Amino acid sequence: MVAIGFTGSAAVWAGYVVAPVGLTCAWIALLSWQRLIRLPIVGWSALLLIPAITWLLPLTVYAQQHPNDNPLWWVFNPDRPKVDVKTAFEGFVTLSGQALLGIIRPTGRAHASPALSFALASIACVAILMTLFQASYRRNRAAMLTVVLAVATVGAFIFGSFGYPGTDVRYILPLFLALPLLVAALIAGIRRASRPSRWATLALLCIVVINGASSFGDLNLQNSYSSPEEADLAQALEQHDIRYIHTSYWYAMSIMFESGGRITASSRVGPNRTIYDPQNEARVLAAEGKDTAFVFSSDGSAARPFEEYLKEQGIRCQQRSVRNYYIFEKCQPFPSIDKLVEILPGGGGF
Repeated sequence: MVAIGFTGSAAVWAGYVVAPVGLTCAWIALLSWQRLIRLPIVGWSALLLIPAITWLLPLTVYAQQHPNDNPLWWVFNPDRPKVDVKTAFEGFVTLSGQALLGIIRPTGRAHASPALSFALASIACVAILMTLFQASYRRNRAAMLTVVLAVATVGAFIFGSFGYPGTDVRYILPLFLALPLLVAALIAGIRRASRPSRWATLALLCIVVINGASSFGDLNLQNSYSSPEEADLAQALEQHDIRYIHTSYWYAMSIMFESGGRITASSRVGPNRTIYDPQNEARVLAAEGKDTAFVFSSDGSAARPFEEYLKEQGIRCQQRSVRNYYIFEKCQPFPSIDKLVEILPGGGGF
C-alpha cells in the first residue's frame, strides 16, 4: 500500500499526462481486493495520507499562489482549446504512435529502409495481439496491467486537453513503460510455442538488432532540445560577456540550456511571456541593465516595435544579427522593462 501510495503520488505530480500510471496502480489494487480487505488500518492510512501530504497539500498551496498557472488550471481551464477527438486519434495512429514504436522518426520522415519500418510494424502488431490474447483469454494479470496502462495513456491523449498537438510524441511517453512488457509477452509466447529457449533468445536478439538498426544515423552528440540557430545565438552572447537577456519564452529556455546556465533569461517582455521560474526573472531584473541584452526574432512581432520605442525615447543600443535574431546590448539609458511590457506585443508568438 505504501508503494502504491508513493507511485500514485509521483504519477499525479508528474502531470496529467502520467496519470495513467496512477490508474494502473488502482487496477493493481482492484486485482488484489481480497488482500486489501485484510489490510490493517496502518496500510489504509498510508494509502490515503501519502498522496494527501506529498501531493494534495503542496498542490493546494501552489494553486492559491498561482491561480492562473497551475496543473489544475491547465487541465480544467474552460478556455483551453476544444478537444478534437478525431484529429487526436488520427495524429496518434499516423504520427505519434508510429514515432513511439520507431516506425517513423519523430520529425515525421520515414526511415531510409522501408524494410526496417515494415519489420518494426510487424513486430509491434504481433506483440500487441499476443498481449491482448494473454489478457482476454488467458486472464494473465501482467498482460492485463500492460493493456490497462496502454489504453489509459492513449485515452488521456485522445480525449484529454493534450490531444490537440497530435504530432507531439512527448504526450504519450508513458507508453514507453508498456513497450518492454509487450516485447516480453511476445518472447514468452515464442518460448511456450517452441520449447527450446534458443528460439526465444534468437527472436529477442533479432528485435534488438532491428530496433537498433532503425535508429542508425539518427544518433549524434548534439543537443536535440535547441536548434543550431539557438546554439549559435547562445555562443555569440557568451562571447560578448552577456549574462542576462530579455527575450521570448521559447528562446529563453533554449539559450539558458545551451549556455549551461551561464546566461539567465527573462521572458517578461515576450512576446511569449510564460514564466516557469520567477527566480530567473528576479535575477535578470536585479542586474539593472548590467551585462544585459534584448534578443528578438528578426521575423517576429517584437523587433520592430522595440526599435521604434528606442527611437522615440532616444535610447542608443549596439545592435547586431546572429542567424535569425537581433541582439540589442549596451543600451544607454537602459529601457524601462515595465514600459516595454505595456507597448510590446504579448499573448504568445516569437
